[in-house]
Amino acid sequence: ITDNRKEKSENTYMTERSWKVFAVLLITGSVVTVFIDWTITTGWILGCLISRLLYRRIETFWNGILDQGYSTAKTGRGNRAGNIMIMAGVLVICAICPQYLNIFACALGMMAIKITSVIDVLIPGKEKL
Repeated sequence: ITDNRKEKSENTYMTERSWKVFAVLLITGSVVTVFIDWTITTGWILGCLISRLLYRRIETFWNGILDQGYSTAKTGRGNRAGNIMIMAGVLVICAICPQYLNIFACALGMMAIKITSVIDVLIPGKEKL
């Protein structure tokens, strides 16, 4: 049973291919928006970086829970609250500094992992052909 939990905790949802899609999304969004307004580009990049940070925080937390093999109804509340505080803090910084960061682009960038997941599912892989 312990080996099974260990095996589950080492598998992640974001594969190498998913991270490549994420990188293409980040670069494409940056290149396209730089011609519109550079504050949109900086907001997008910040949002994408925060998205990746939050993904790693969540992954590390839940891998620890799986390795521990124990959880309760309240498991994850503190981690989720921390993630929400990080997101809110970044958006507050964007609101305070609109001359450098676009708040809407940052919010969209924070959804980059979710956007990547959808794109990755829609693009067939070699094994699906």
